[in-house]
Amino acid sequence: IEYANGEINASNAAVKMGKLLQIAAGQVKDDMGNVMSLDSSPRDERLWEIFEEGGKRKLVVFTAYRASVKHLVDYFTKKKVKVACIYGDVPQQTRAKHIQDFQNGDLQVLILQPQSTSHGITLTASNVIVWYSLVPSGETHMQANGRITRAGQTRKQYIIYLFGTQV
Repeated sequence: IEYANGEINASNAAVKMGKLLQIAAGQVKDDMGNVMSLDSSPRDERLWEIFEEGGKRKLVVFTAYRASVKHLVDYFTKKKVKVACIYGDVPQQTRAKHIQDFQNGDLQVLILQPQSTSHGITLTASNVIVWYSLVPSGETHMQANGRITRAGQTRKQYIIYLFGTQV
């Protein structure tokens, strides 16, 4: 596909699926590695509504791509919400601090890349997960959902999926 600043190509079906998932999340990398942002405002607004409807209580958001992780951190920061993120390059010590602040502190929203956080952490301070974008791995998806459905969880859990985008 061509866009104003270049091209986005897919050499095979797996790459095409990945690019389509990126587009659905609102940010896609072109052939030069540049991130192209699409209008994801309807998805962002629905995520905000979910946060508000939940009384602005703690919220876990999964999104598969770093560009969308960074986009969401900026989005919540602009709304003056205490937010942090974990993705592949976040150091272990920082990850532990974010989890501690979420579980026992005033961190309201935790944006997570599921490939980096689907195992070994407990996030029972929240009972809501929102999937901002999906992952192609059923095992990663199942394990990620298990972060709020662990021993110590006393509330009903909700897992919400956001589908669709405007291109």
